[in-house]
Amino acid sequence: MKPSSLLPPEIDDPLLDSAAQLEESARALDLEDWIVQRLKHPDREMTVNLPLPRDTGALTCTAFRVQHLRAHGPCIGPVRLAPDAHLAQLRSVALDLTLQCALLDLPLGGSAGAIVCDPAQFTERELRHLVRHYLAALDLHNDIFAPSQFIAAWTSASRHLQAAALVARPAILGGLPNPAAAIAAGWFTLVSEARATSHQPLTTVSIQGFSAAATALATLLQSSGARIVGLADKSGGLFSEHGLDLAAVSAHTSQTGMLYGFSEADPVNNSEILASSCDLLVLAAAERQLNAQNAARVQAPMVLEAVSGAVTPAAMSHLSSRRITVIPALLGVGPRTLAWFAEWQSGLRYEAPEQSATESLIRHKLADVLCRAQSSAALNRIPLPDACRRLALEKLAAVLRLLH
Repeated sequence: MKPSSLLPPEIDDPLLDSAAQLEESARALDLEDWIVQRLKHPDREMTVNLPLPRDTGALTCTAFRVQHLRAHGPCIGPVRLAPDAHLAQLRSVALDLTLQCALLDLPLGGSAGAIVCDPAQFTERELRHLVRHYLAALDLHNDIFAPSQFIAAWTSASRHLQAAALVARPAILGGLPNPAAAIAAGWFTLVSEARATSHQPLTTVSIQGFSAAATALATLLQSSGARIVGLADKSGGLFSEHGLDLAAVSAHTSQTGMLYGFSEADPVNNSEILASSCDLLVLAAAERQLNAQNAARVQAPMVLEAVSGAVTPAAMSHLSSRRITVIPALLGVGPRTLAWFAEWQSGLRYEAPEQSATESLIRHKLADVLCRAQSSAALNRIPLPDACRRLALEKLAAVLRLLH
């Protein structure tokens, strides 16, 4: 029997994945059924229909907002403009953010929202109209919005929001001066602390995804002595066993907008980056990149899941069976959530967040939480992802019992 046949079946539904993992951890902790049921179902779900007058005729766009848990503070979470957004997906995002906030000891719950539209098919005026009516139609009490795109549309409609209700703003409008650097500092802390505990070498790194934050992380890793041997974005990948020249790569991407066409490294595909021989594999691109079909090809002894859902449960099980250290998304997405938290706190004081203070918060909080999770994993002889989820559930159960 092939090892892959022993893996749990893949479920192409993020909500079912999240619910199954929650129930498994809840059984291990012997949590009360009412707590499990409370966490499986969001506190509130809102669906609104947004009228949009156009020159070609009136149109109505559907929009959603899910607030998962408001038991001990406001909810915080992203909002996006996407033609394929649906409630099940948003429920999963909101649940994961609730668990993450609990793990990081933040007095927040998780939320998620979307306007169902293809932004490429709308003018900026029309997008502003949709956003303005989205904000006006929702009950905004106890919710903090983190728009992921079209900041101009959001900020133009921000008069509907209190000062602290909008995070992830550009610096000129009171946001963090360099959010990519803050997120990269958090990732670097996680990797450095995990490496120190496991005593694994960190000389070669492959990174899937080349965003501003991933670029900043690559620079930090290179400065610490590591070689960036593999990079990938939606256009393809690059590999060089001697290490990529990050300055040259950045100059190329600044000019072309993509990695494809860079001539000083071997062109490879995304699968080859995931299976490359390296000490650390960073998943910073998209969901479901490692799954039951390709997890066996991973050679890196350490994987950083920097995007929620980048490793499916089946792949996580396979990697754990091979004793590959996985820093799960509950920690890997933590730098972004902590940056939002810092901006929210500054907004409550009508101040702009400070870069150095935010990075310090992110580094210290992640180092502390990772240490506690590693201790729990060692004590209970479970993988780090399971330990993180159990720590989050224990915190949430304590809050819910107190309020019950």
